[in-house]
Amino acid sequence: KKVVSSDNVTFYINDNILYAKFREGITLYRKDAEEVVNFRVAYCENIDYPTLVISPKNITMKPEARDYFNSPAGYACISKLAILIDGELT
Repeated sequence: KKVVSSDNVTFYINDNILYAKFREGITLYRKDAEEVVNFRVAYCENIDYPTLVISPKNITMKPEARDYFNSPAGYACISKLAILIDGELT
């Protein structure tokens, strides 16, 4: 599948694994988290994938965004999840 990007994240699928790479230096609010999840669901066409989230340096995630990502809605299209943090996540 092709690589797709939004303002905050890039998605691609390789060997049946969904990769999600966040952009450096961003601050994520709940509305951003909802947009990322909606973008992921559209990209995945409602199919669940094992997912690797790659979080580069200097990302700030507000508590309401973190809570949304950690909710049932936030796990849409994810069968298993691993997170690689390269730097500081605040």
